[in-house]
Amino acid sequence: MSESTEDLLKAYIEQLIKIQQENRPVSDAELKKIASDMGIDDQEMAFIQSKFNDYLTRGLGYSRYEDWDSAIEELQQAVMLNPNHIDALYGLAKAFGQRWFIKKNKNDLQNAKNFAKRCLQIQPGNEDALRLSADLNKGINSFKPSTTTKIKNFLQAETKGFKELTNSVDWDTSKSFMQDIQTRIQDKSNTLHKSVTDKLISGVCGGLGEYLGLDPTLVRIIFIIGTFAGVGFLIPVYILLSIILPRK
Repeated sequence: MSESTEDLLKAYIEQLIKIQQENRPVSDAELKKIASDMGIDDQEMAFIQSKFNDYLTRGLGYSRYEDWDSAIEELQQAVMLNPNHIDALYGLAKAFGQRWFIKKNKNDLQNAKNFAKRCLQIQPGNEDALRLSADLNKGINSFKPSTTTKIKNFLQAETKGFKELTNSVDWDTSKSFMQDIQTRIQDKSNTLHKSVTDKLISGVCGGLGEYLGLDPTLVRIIFIIGTFAGVGFLIPVYILLSIILPRK
């Protein structure tokens, strides 16, 4: 793209920003007239539309993964290029609303209300925008993280912590620890079994803890974190042990 074209598009975007700062609705006809008056041709408008689609796609993608800062950054660019796009406006209102709920920043709350209002100026009957606007005015968050999201975030944090732990392990000390465990196993006169007195599911972890001389809770934690850290064979091993091990 030539330098003159870039200057033209920059001037077009600046004009759109100026209109939006007036906090008034702008019609599609007005947008087309601005582009026509500035001499922007179809090819240049197609380039603007392509950039808008990129910003919108990234912004909505960040929203799905609850990265509200990045979502707001991308969706603001999208709205700057297309002030009338309902998905971009509502997505931005939602992102500001969610960030307000997390950070309690009054500016985010006001921005969420403003963009929800702009949605309703364009589509007065938009149910999502009506509900969001009403909840924001009541001080209610419509997008509290679901239980599934909370569990996912917890497991991601635990998995990250497990990986960091394994990366910082002193393997010489670990080798000594494993040798100690092996000695304990060899010294045990009893056989490997499922625990009757210390069990949550089948007693496998309780039995392993008793057999190895470890706290059964530690064994359970190792199983859980190892499973979510990608050690896929732990689940079938647990099931197999629960079938073949005798009870003490």
